[in-house]
Amino acid sequence: GGAEELTRPLEENETLWACATVKAAAARSVPLKLYLTDDPNEDDEIADYSDPVAALFRARPNGHQSFSDLMARHVFHRIDGGEDRWFLADAQGNPVEVDAASQMIAVPSQFIQLKASQVELDKSDQWGFPASWRYPAAAGAKQPPPFPALAVLSFIDVDPYTPFRGLGAADVARRWLDAQFQAQRYIEGLTHNSGQPGGVLTVPKGAGKDEIQRIEAGMDDRVSDPTQRGRFLVVEGGLNFVPN
Repeated sequence: GGAEELTRPLEENETLWACATVKAAAARSVPLKLYLTDDPNEDDEIADYSDPVAALFRARPNGHQSFSDLMARHVFHRIDGGEDRWFLADAQGNPVEVDAASQMIAVPSQFIQLKASQVELDKSDQWGFPASWRYPAAAGAKQPPPFPALAVLSFIDVDPYTPFRGLGAADVARRWLDAQFQAQRYIEGLTHNSGQPGGVLTVPKGAGKDEIQRIEAGMDDRVSDPTQRGRFLVVEGGLNFVPN
């Protein structure tokens, strides 16, 4: 029963989940500080709510998330798929206005946070760089318009084989995670029915009662003996085994 292939590594591997939750809790606990530049020698921390982007961070990045939740999911998204993208939107969820010539954008009203598997490249420019990104609509909702690349903040653990996309820790460990997942499924299968195979043996039509009891006793002896597990009794005739 259950899934036959690994599709949700953070959920289906307890070690990966434990490591990710520790990092997510650490990111969630870091106090928010915003600066105008990344120069450590500059004393340019934004200390009040006068900056509209700072105010958005300190309030709620969107109608469904706090800043601490945004940062925790940031960690999960980076581990799972190597990407976390924030689509900068107005109050209606449309892309903010972008001036490609000046590289300036309008102040966003919200950030729409998406992981790698939710984001697709919409269009490239003449040099092959991303021009716009898109994400699928929720069930029953209207398809959102493409977002210009300038209106998408991209945090990426670079994939050396796929330009402009990310490579997460779960991607790198996929073969090992798959092997562990299949081994766990095998162990779970062995523990069902006390590790003993069960099913229905059909014998050729016309076999007598004594013959049926002899075959049944032979199979019971085999499957109840720990040294014989995984081996089957071979007899002459037209037997057919259907596992349950």
